[in-house]
Amino acid sequence: MIRAALLARCAVLLVLAAPASAQSDLDRPSTARRAGDIAATPLRDTNIVKTKIPPELAAIEAAPYSARGLETCPSIAFEVARLNKVLGRDVDSGGSGTKRSMGSQLAEQGTRDAIGSLIPGRGLVRLVTGADAAQRRAAAAVNAGNVRRGFLKGYGLAKGCRAPAAPAG
Repeated sequence: MIRAALLARCAVLLVLAAPASAQSDLDRPSTARRAGDIAATPLRDTNIVKTKIPPELAAIEAAPYSARGLETCPSIAFEVARLNKVLGRDVDSGGSGTKRSMGSQLAEQGTRDAIGSLIPGRGLVRLVTGADAAQRRAAAAVNAGNVRRGFLKGYGLAKGCRAPAAPAG
């Protein structure tokens, strides 16, 4: 009975947040992805749904500063483009793409907070189930990817390459 009421509240929050966070037809896939991410929070917190690290990032963690295979500007640009696909746009590319209104950001954060509060003792649950460690591993992989992209652009600049194999501007 309590579980059904909990699920009903989650569904209502997601339905209310989805229209508020929808910006345009182009943004709908990311809106749906964010809604799915929010809905999966309790499953991730209990480590039922595992945090996945993209293989491109997992491979980078061991050697983010390796220059192996980077003999030419096109090879550097290829690696930067590959990381851009996984990490999103870099800081020198002129922004993050779509801008979201404050209302949509507030709706999303409110929904995240409400869904996250459904698990009593969430921090302890995350620690015991290993979800906290998995999130730290994923964050470390993203950090390694960002470090690698910065290294690639600096390396490309030193070799006289142009963007995207070097910083833009």
